[in-house]
Amino acid sequence: LQIHSEDARTYGLEDGGRAICKSAYGQIEVSVEYDDTCRRGMCSLPNGYGLLYQKEGDDTEKIYGPYLNQLTGADHCDEFAKTPFHKNIEVKLEPL
Repeated sequence: LQIHSEDARTYGLEDGGRAICKSAYGQIEVSVEYDDTCRRGMCSLPNGYGLLYQKEGDDTEKIYGPYLNQLTGADHCDEFAKTPFHKNIEVKLEPL
């Protein structure tokens, strides 16, 4: 999760630390990265890294990267394409 350093310090988040990112729909654990190019009051999670996978011979599903679909719901999407609004999700951040 990329966040402006001043915002991160306000929430008690450390650069390189871990945090819980919560929305009205769910929550995920994220790595925190200070990025002063982020606008104050906003944060960013790269999309495309949230993968579910299974290793051969292992029945357990594992998650690699932030699984953004956990932060959005079926009613928070484009009316026609049903694509989730990943770029506009109100979240709360809690340090781990």
